[in-house]
Amino acid sequence: MSTRTAKKSQKRRVIRPNLEQLGVLLAKIDRHLIMTLKKRMELAHKVEEYKSLEEKDPNKQTIIRPNVETERLQAFSKLAEKVGLSPDFARVILWAIIAESCRIQIDQKQKREKHNRKGGV
Repeated sequence: MSTRTAKKSQKRRVIRPNLEQLGVLLAKIDRHLIMTLKKRMELAHKVEEYKSLEEKDPNKQTIIRPNVETERLQAFSKLAEKVGLSPDFARVILWAIIAESCRIQIDQKQKREKHNRKGGV
C-alpha cells in the first residue's frame, strides 16, 4: 500500500465510541436532565409563592392555566419538530413536567393554607 493510499484510509476511518462509552454519555445527559428538572421544580415553588401574594387581587393567577400550558405545549412541539424529534414525544414529556409543576404548587399552597388556619403567619 502506498503512503498516499494509507493516508486516505486513515482519513476515512472514523473512531467510534464503544457501547460502554455511549452508556457513560447517556448517563451524563440523564443526570443533566434530572438537575434541570430539579431547577424547574424549584421555580414552580417560586411561581406559587408569587401567586400567593396576588391572592387578594381579583385578577389573580390560578395554578392551572390551560391557555398558557397549551401555548407552551405547542411551542415545545414546534421546537421538537424543528430539531428532528417527535412532536408527540415532546408534548408527552412537557405535559408530565407541567403536571408535576402544578402538583408541587397545589401541595405548597395547601400546606401554607393549613399552616395559616392553625394560626401561623
